Amino acid sequence: MIKNSGVTIEISGGGSGTGIAAFVNGTTDLADASRQMSDKELGDAKSKGKEVLEIKTAIDGISIIVNPNNPTVNFTFDQLGGIFTGKTTNWKELGWEDHEIIMYGRQSSSGTYAYFKEKVLNKADYSSKVQELSGSAALADAISKDKYGIAYLGVGYTRQRSDVKVIAVNGIMPTQENILSSRYPISRYLYIYLDKAKLTPVITAYLKWILSSEGQKIVEETGYDALPQNVINEELSKLSQ
Repeated sequence: MIKNSGVTIEISGGGSGTGIAAFVNGTTDLADASRQMSDKELGDAKSKGKEVLEIKTAIDGISIIVNPNNPTVNFTFDQLGGIFTGKTTNWKELGWEDHEIIMYGRQSSSGTYAYFKEKVLNKADYSSKVQELSGSAALADAISKDKYGIAYLGVGYTRQRSDVKVIAVNGIMPTQENILSSRYPISRYLYIYLDKAKLTPVITAYLKWILSSEGQKIVEETGYDALPQNVINEELSKLSQ
């Protein structure tokens, strides 16, 4: 907006599901999402005359975090599934103190919530004891104060913090190298969805800026991982079709 004085960008939060619903209902031009649209959402959009265009913008890993006082160094998928579905309820079961595991997670409208459920919990239901918070920053804040807490959130909210401890998953840490090489087992693209008919010159310029070296530098500065050049080229080609 500083460089384009005639353009106004209004942003509101609420999670990927909220943004996608707004896009489908026509109350927003662009929907940022940390998951892909579901078949139902795509069908709903098509029924309203929208030609859905999906643009990848960045790469995100899902960090598992605990309080720095927790000596745990690794979780397997089975262990994480046991914790967040409520089958494993005490840290003693994982080799630490005899204390209840306090779970924190995102709200059901969050793409991270949906992705973690599908990828790690194998679509099983979350435990009713998971405390749902409205944002990733809130999750990190909670873990920094709760010795017995555990949470999942995007790497962009943990790489700059020293008051939470990031845990390896299946023996792999969510470093940039491990995420880009797909060695780290829970990572995904971040997306923007829009109606191709609404691909105006201003929106096209905005999306091209995100995919530019300047935009991708900001991606990295905020703790996420930039797209490989071949993916950038694929996304740019969508904007010129």
